[in-house]
Amino acid sequence: MRKRSTQIPLSFVSDECHHAEYLRLEYHKRRHEHQRLDAGPEKENAKRIMVQTRKKYKKTCKIKKRTSWKAFINSEVARDPWGFLYKQAAGKLKAKSGLSTVLTESHEYTTRWWDTAGEYLRVLLPQDDPAGDDEEQRHMRKICTRVTTEMVGKIEAPFTNGETAAALQTLKTGKAPGPNGHKAEIIKNLSEQNRQKIQLLYNACLEIGHFPEPWKEGRAVVLYKGNEKPIHEPSSHRIIQLLDVEGKGLEKLIRGAP
Repeated sequence: MRKRSTQIPLSFVSDECHHAEYLRLEYHKRRHEHQRLDAGPEKENAKRIMVQTRKKYKKTCKIKKRTSWKAFINSEVARDPWGFLYKQAAGKLKAKSGLSTVLTESHEYTTRWWDTAGEYLRVLLPQDDPAGDDEEQRHMRKICTRVTTEMVGKIEAPFTNGETAAALQTLKTGKAPGPNGHKAEIIKNLSEQNRQKIQLLYNACLEIGHFPEPWKEGRAVVLYKGNEKPIHEPSSHRIIQLLDVEGKGLEKLIRGAP
């Protein structure tokens, strides 16, 4: 039986639209050659060529994706400036709805959304009961209760320019924002004048020993742990609290203070 030719026609190679496909086929060809060879110099050389081809293929795919995305943006903006791209950037797209019913302790399903929310809170955010603390938790609770206004008063030196800038630069980017919608990227790229305003606010909080209540409030998000977990059981989910980045900056400064 005649073997199928693996040679790529020149016209196919010169076609820019199919360059990535050509490199994909070329990579598989080089990989098969490497697998057929026995250990030795020829196999090492084949491996080197295979790796180089794979890098070229990945780089080409990345360029093609970026070009395709830019073309999509240009066409969407020209078609409807207030459409998908605007709604995506403004956070106006409706998120995928969460689970509307869960299984309770009595092995019954909830039928109302407030019952579902209550069950999530009961399982994922139980009441803080000191009676159930272990030794480590009791030690941590004792440390926390030592933080009093007298201790705050001992921190006399206000936060400096450098301390504020350093604390804000340590904020992690690419994270979902808190209730006020401010992302860490915005805070980290503030002008010097605006950063000084935040520094004044932080120092005022330090002076009076106050942590603003809105910065303590978070947006609770329930996440499913994985497909192997029973989806209707609250314990198959975990809850995260999305906090405002301004509060995170103040916390970093306080924790780093002497």
